[in-house]
Amino acid sequence: MKDINQPIVPSSPASEISAPKSLRFWQSSPKSTATAPDGGTRISHPLYSNISLPQQLNYVKWADGLVIAERYGLSYEYQSRAGYPTNNERAEDTGFWTWIKHHPQIAPVDCYKIWNEPPVTEWADFIRDCIEGSDIRASMLELNTQQIVNSGYGRFEVLETLNIPVSRFFEGNGDSWNRPGDKFGGELFAFSSNRAGFFNAKPRIPRWDEVKQKYQKYESARKLAGEEGNKIFYPAVDELACERLIENFGLPFALTPADYWDVVLSMPKWIRVGITEGAKKAISLTSDGFPCVAILGIGNWSVSGVRLLAPKLYQTLKERREIFYPVVDPIACARLCANFGLALVVTCENYWEIALNLPDRIQVKCTASQEQAANLTNDGFPCIALSANLWSTYSGECERILLPKLAELAATCRSIDLWYDMDDPESNAFINGKCQGHKLLAGLITAGANPKSRMMFWDRAIGKGIDDAKATIRARGEEIQAWMLETIKFSRHREIYAQIDKAYQLSPRTIERDTTGDYLPDGVNVRSGYITALIADTGAGKTYQINRLIQAGKELDTLTIVFTPTNKLGEQSAYNFNLPHRNSFDDPGEVLAEARQRGGLVLCPDSIGLVKHLIRKGLPYIIVCDEAAKVIEHLSTGATLKQNYASVNEAFAELLAGAKSVIIAEAKLSERDLCSFEALCGKPTLVYRHRKQTAKRDINFYTGAPSAISAALAVELFERLDRGENVVIATDSQRLGDKLERMIRARFPDLNGLRNDATTSYRKEIKALTTTPNQLLAQRQLNWLIYSPACKAGWDLTGFDPGVDGVRHEYHFDAILAFFAVLPTSDHVQMIARYRPNVPVSIACPEMIQGTSDEKMLSKPALQQWREEQIEGNDRFCRLSINRSHPSPLQTILDELYIHNTIRNGWEKSIACFSLMERLKADGHTVTTTPISLTQLCQTDPEYHALLVAMAKLSSETGKQIDFDWAALMSSIVLHPEDDAKVAANIERMDAPTPEQRAKAAKIRLSGRFPTVDFDNANTTYYTTRKYGKLASGANLNAKLLFKAVVEQSQREQNTKVLQENIIAAHHLDTQVQQVTLMERVGILALLDGEYSKDSPELLQLRDKCVGLAKPFRSYLGLDFKVTQEPVTFFRRLVNKLGLTLSDRRPGGDATRPRLYRVASVKSVLAEIDNTHNLIEDLKERLAIRQSRRYANEGQFVPLSLKCPSQLPPPNSPLPTPTSPLARQIAYLEDVRLPQLQDTFEELGVRVLLYEAALKRLGAASTALINEEVIVDVDGDKDACLAKPEIRQIEIDFRLDLS
Repeated sequence: MKDINQPIVPSSPASEISAPKSLRFWQSSPKSTATAPDGGTRISHPLYSNISLPQQLNYVKWADGLVIAERYGLSYEYQSRAGYPTNNERAEDTGFWTWIKHHPQIAPVDCYKIWNEPPVTEWADFIRDCIEGSDIRASMLELNTQQIVNSGYGRFEVLETLNIPVSRFFEGNGDSWNRPGDKFGGELFAFSSNRAGFFNAKPRIPRWDEVKQKYQKYESARKLAGEEGNKIFYPAVDELACERLIENFGLPFALTPADYWDVVLSMPKWIRVGITEGAKKAISLTSDGFPCVAILGIGNWSVSGVRLLAPKLYQTLKERREIFYPVVDPIACARLCANFGLALVVTCENYWEIALNLPDRIQVKCTASQEQAANLTNDGFPCIALSANLWSTYSGECERILLPKLAELAATCRSIDLWYDMDDPESNAFINGKCQGHKLLAGLITAGANPKSRMMFWDRAIGKGIDDAKATIRARGEEIQAWMLETIKFSRHREIYAQIDKAYQLSPRTIERDTTGDYLPDGVNVRSGYITALIADTGAGKTYQINRLIQAGKELDTLTIVFTPTNKLGEQSAYNFNLPHRNSFDDPGEVLAEARQRGGLVLCPDSIGLVKHLIRKGLPYIIVCDEAAKVIEHLSTGATLKQNYASVNEAFAELLAGAKSVIIAEAKLSERDLCSFEALCGKPTLVYRHRKQTAKRDINFYTGAPSAISAALAVELFERLDRGENVVIATDSQRLGDKLERMIRARFPDLNGLRNDATTSYRKEIKALTTTPNQLLAQRQLNWLIYSPACKAGWDLTGFDPGVDGVRHEYHFDAILAFFAVLPTSDHVQMIARYRPNVPVSIACPEMIQGTSDEKMLSKPALQQWREEQIEGNDRFCRLSINRSHPSPLQTILDELYIHNTIRNGWEKSIACFSLMERLKADGHTVTTTPISLTQLCQTDPEYHALLVAMAKLSSETGKQIDFDWAALMSSIVLHPEDDAKVAANIERMDAPTPEQRAKAAKIRLSGRFPTVDFDNANTTYYTTRKYGKLASGANLNAKLLFKAVVEQSQREQNTKVLQENIIAAHHLDTQVQQVTLMERVGILALLDGEYSKDSPELLQLRDKCVGLAKPFRSYLGLDFKVTQEPVTFFRRLVNKLGLTLSDRRPGGDATRPRLYRVASVKSVLAEIDNTHNLIEDLKERLAIRQSRRYANEGQFVPLSLKCPSQLPPPNSPLPTPTSPLARQIAYLEDVRLPQLQDTFEELGVRVLLYEAALKRLGAASTALINEEVIVDVDGDKDACLAKPEIRQIEIDFRLDLS
């Protein structure tokens, strides 16, 4: 029964409804009641035979009550009742049932009848709804609809259309008369086309569906014997639909309505096709040039009643007697061979033996109908029939079969768009739609559709169905084609962004105070035993309010412990709150003394060990988490906690639990964040939420290839500085910040600027910039300022310094330029917001940012399962028998928090540019885009194109100079015998080490990993450290492949320590064994000495192995392998992972012969360098000969001998034209190819040194392992200590499931 609280919106006043004759007859029929199965009262009436009156009458809404009052002419009296709302008729009328007791003519059962009256749709209403509500052109609607009306005289066209048998007219049972002419109101408004025939229809009066408890809006024909019930609807088209198809897909020929679908089906790689539920949506889309077919329902995409028999299931059921095997004849045997290309002799006797024992070649079907099984088998498609009991039990384990017409549509890599409704994400309809949609997509892709086919996604606020959305867009006056193309392009992005948005939302909970304005108002109350959550936009005054609360706590002798995610933010917070920071003094004792004197301490979670010395027994204290979401994300990730992961998190939870109260502040706190804090400290939360009203910014995005947009933004940066503007530059890459600083200083040496990041924080002015940024900026009046992620949160640049003298000192920047390429959207938003004044913003952010292996999973269940598998596998590998079936509450909290944040970050990075745009739009900013395409600019704006190319080249050269300078600094560092791994670790723990200290730590680490390599040589150090040390990592991995036993023992020792902790960070587990095992499984070492073409069997086998191991390759080695990639790509990427490179050649120099690829060696590259030099000389000689001939033709000096320099063309003669093919080839060889070969030669020489050093280190470790002398130090960066001789022979008991 329908919910009585649902709104009733009649299409017209009750007094104006003209009911059909049959309806009037039913309404005048005598009423009777019966007892319903649930104990309520069943209404006995032809229209309401399935409506029950509940035993308990629920509250109704005032709007519903008014419907009843109007029906009985009591509307004035009803509206005069006390409490009748003036503007919210959706409110509950708690006295409705009491009111009708005063009106005996109104019975409760009559109310339910009125509320559940079926809507009556007339033909004119149907046409109007299709045209206005579904955005269907009238000419298209006329081609695809038909009004079916009973003609009388014993003909019942409505029932005949639906294949419903017609019973005798006078047959009846009490009041429920069977009148065939009145069923469905006597009319159907059918959808049909010449190609599809009758599809389904909207009845004039719908029937009540007792199962779904709602009226059935559409009726389809009942399935006849031997007929497929699920149908596909191909809309008929008009001339305009053909024109728009040509326009949308750029077809180079004319098209007529008669051949529309034939052309669409014949061009799968040119024309994408949509699939939707319902004919109206398909007609609407097709009318605007986006061909779309319809299915009857979201789940009606498969052959009804038939499934593919799973081979494993058959092995389980084959002994059962409830299986029917149809008898076959020779024709069925011949058809089987033809359908599946069998070269076997199939007879009636061996038919089923062959069909059921070749699962890789023959797909056997199953059904519950013996007749259907026999028909399919006779057609050459073997099918068995299961009993009703077996079918109901096991059919769900069998794969559904895609409708043949959908399979035809998907063939040959066609892109398919699924236009399913945008239901409420919280509803079951949404979940069911997504589930069915993904199943359909899987079936389509299996049938050959483009793997990028996907469900379409749009803003459901503009319409639930795509036809509704189109109608809204047209009503707004927007261009339909442009909106559709954008929706198709960004559907994946919108779907992911909806999940991102949901991840940041709060679940329905009580908000203590919800305000809007410039600043967070006073009146925030901190209660003992509660968490106070301040959720306010950036710049809304959270810091000010926290400071007020801290000062109030000091007056009550309450100690305040402030946690920040980074020390940089902590230092500024300490200044703002007038508290010492952990780094205020080198001596911890001085820090504690200062903290006691000033009533608190600011620190990051890593330094939590100090707090236990600060808090005395019985002393009350409060905890403040500034940027709280980042604080607990830092704790759950534990990137800097390492072996202290468990102890720090346990101490943090204990500290929260013992606090008098907790204050957390953040611009966005998700439900997961709040629940985590509540679970950690066992306190409820008081939420103070504030939305800041500020002037919104104009933000421009450069879109295109990453290098192109970065160059375009750099050009804008230089142009602004040329004009005398001041700019603030945000970048999430420390290396890019270094590049930009060098480029600016080289181009504008007289301008004043600073770079604030982890590598410059040792400088005095940067420390001042961190703690008192506005004061320093007002003093220095910088022309440019670069800052990194270290300043992404809590660093407020207001444009002025209030000054201790009470005089306001201002500074300004004219624009914000943001270079993003590393972090997720949440960090980007924070970084842009650091400078508060309203100035224009320009952003270069790529479409996608590379995520970590965990982030790439993009699925919380998948990541959860992966982590469990890692712990379980490492338990076996480390020979640990620990019961992990009941993890501690703290373990569960941290795991869920890590998974939530990791997947959210992965979502944001996967659609980085789109996600940032949508986030800024949601905040009210105006967002525009500037597309950058070097290919197009080369034709349309050559000058700007040259500028971008030059800027990209300058950036690349600057990056190389950074690497050279770092290598020179490292090589200049002198190491002493006492400089070991402990010294390096101490430096790495320093908050602001100098460049020399960082170089010393890096050199100690490298010298430990490669003990025989001379890192005093700058060239060696350069090739070892550039590209983030990929050469060193590759050589190290290559060596480990030869010492797997050493790697296993090292990993066993490291992971045993992690697994025995009270709290386990699965993402901290070492994975060296898995990496080595993967390389072994694909046999990469055996391929290093050979030479192969792209079609070589060795590379084809390598591709198959890598595709089969795609998931572990992505997780352990960061390699994304796809079946569509070329075999050579797999070979090249694996070789590069070992620090090697490929060289290629064409045998005999014949351009028609396939290239051959092999691993480059020092010797082969040196030979190629010599060959290139010889080729250049040869080309120059040929060019000179051509030049001399040209001089001869022009009557100029002709050399007698090309070998004599004096006989070359005179100095003032014209130079060879730069467009000459020979000149261009020579320039390429000299300027590009030779430097590349020389660089590769130098790199391979260093790689040999690194590989030999790694072999020596691992060989020594292997000897020590055999002699049971020391714990294995596989990476050469740990302190040696006595080993526990537990094993004499290394066993491989850790077998990851890599299949």
